[in-house]
Amino acid sequence: MIFSSLAEAAASARDEPEGRYPEAAGEAEPFSGMLPLHLAAGNRATPAVVAALVAARPGAASVRDRMGRLPLHLAAEPSVRHGGGGVVRGAPARLPAHKAAAAVVAALLAAHPDGAQTKDGFGKLPLHLAAADRASVELVTALLAAHPGGAKEKDAFGKLPLHLAAAGKAEPDAREGKLASQTRHKLLVRTLLAAHPEGVEAKDNYGNRPLDLAARNHASESVVKILQGPQHNTCQVS
Repeated sequence: MIFSSLAEAAASARDEPEGRYPEAAGEAEPFSGMLPLHLAAGNRATPAVVAALVAARPGAASVRDRMGRLPLHLAAEPSVRHGGGGVVRGAPARLPAHKAAAAVVAALLAAHPDGAQTKDGFGKLPLHLAAADRASVELVTALLAAHPGGAKEKDAFGKLPLHLAAAGKAEPDAREGKLASQTRHKLLVRTLLAAHPEGVEAKDNYGNRPLDLAARNHASESVVKILQGPQHNTCQVS
């Protein structure tokens, strides 16, 4: 049986591990090739639901969809909802989406540690996607801990995670606010720059440095100063 509803698949894995459809966690959506774990990871499912799906099919965390993405790739983009059969309710109001995503990423890394080194069909690591989405520092730090060299790897377009973080346009979490979102972006850029300081001068396939992309996409003044170098960076993160 192929589930058309993520909620149905998740409930089956969580509430009926030995019930009518124990094979549900291993059934892929025909068009996308996504397992229920992909759908849960890509639609802000709670860490408990993700853990239940991993338990129902331990190898699911290492399965790629038709775009070469692991569940970890999808979880690394907490601001993006991924299709394939349904949407699950976001994190509770007391836990912003980016914080919940960090817990899901940690669970998926525990299930498949090599996932942090796996590139999708566009040459992107989960770290590239997290950077583009302006994910939380907790999430990015977990990916860097699992694959420290990830900050130095370029995607198929010649972009480092730092390029993507500089250019990212993710919307602030509804419970976060603009100032908190800008602070998160600033911390993200600092974290990636610390992991690969030479990346500030790296050019992508189109000749763009991270600073060029930040300026073009109207990044905050503090982010621009960070990318310009220490001589310009007088702002401190509180």
